[in-house]
Amino acid sequence: MTRIHVLPKDELGEGLYLRIYQLTKRNRGAWATRAAACGLIGGMLAILLAALLWAVVPLLTQGHLRSLLRTLETIFFALPLPLLALGAYCLDLLEKRPST
Repeated sequence: MTRIHVLPKDELGEGLYLRIYQLTKRNRGAWATRAAACGLIGGMLAILLAALLWAVVPLLTQGHLRSLLRTLETIFFALPLPLLALGAYCLDLLEKRPST
């Protein structure tokens, strides 16, 4: 009863990044394009900053500064999920928008 569902081939090819580029190029200047870019780039940067803080804070700091940086680390670890979800939602909006 296991069936494999094969999706039809995309007109833009199989490249995910090419598809994102085409969507943002077609709708340059729209609020959804800006929100998608902020969400996707911000989500990736938050992951990198969280990993950097996680690696560096125990080695270099002590006391109250360490506590503050640990709090920032936790925030940066929790922030990517909503940011990436916002970026994906805005890309979906761009995809559903009729082409002009």
